[in-house]
Amino acid sequence: MKICLISPYESVAAYGLRILSSVLKRDGHAVEMIFLPLDFHDSIPPKALEQTVERAVSSSLVGVSLSSNYMRLSIDITRAVKERNPNVPVLWGGIHPTIEPIECLDFCDIACVGEAEDAFSELARKMDAGKPYADTLNFYFKLPDGSIVSNPVRALDPDIDKIPFPDYSGEGHFILNDGCIVPVTHELLDKNLMGQYL
Repeated sequence: MKICLISPYESVAAYGLRILSSVLKRDGHAVEMIFLPLDFHDSIPPKALEQTVERAVSSSLVGVSLSSNYMRLSIDITRAVKERNPNVPVLWGGIHPTIEPIECLDFCDIACVGEAEDAFSELARKMDAGKPYADTLNFYFKLPDGSIVSNPVRALDPDIDKIPFPDYSGEGHFILNDGCIVPVTHELLDKNLMGQYL
């Protein structure tokens, strides 16, 4: 299954998203990550938004990670994806969906509450197998009839050693650079990580 993960954060360290990518790749999924290192006051350049949408709509699932200050950018991305392909499910995860999942479902199809490693793995496995998935723990779902399914949060797994390292492989990684989405290179990664902790 092809999954596109999008980070609108100014920091491309994006540990949570990179760990999710490693988990999903370990499960056998084809994962692309798009990094949009923007200040939350910024807008996405039109060409970059078009390129992001182009990559996202060919996926079976799109995930956007956000905190509250990046909500406007996340709404812009989600609306553009849904305008091009209303059938691709868009999932929001991160701090804001954990705090306000119902609000998020005004814009996305699925909101992740809490830790996502095991939850996202289970969700993707069910979706890939064509099985019902609206009972997956840690997720709120907006159903086609507009109703909402709110599932409880699963117990935390104390074995953190099973969580893989963040995905810095560069495989399927893209980044906003000079107004366009381009493949990540070592030079672009170094430039964007300058002054950040790895």
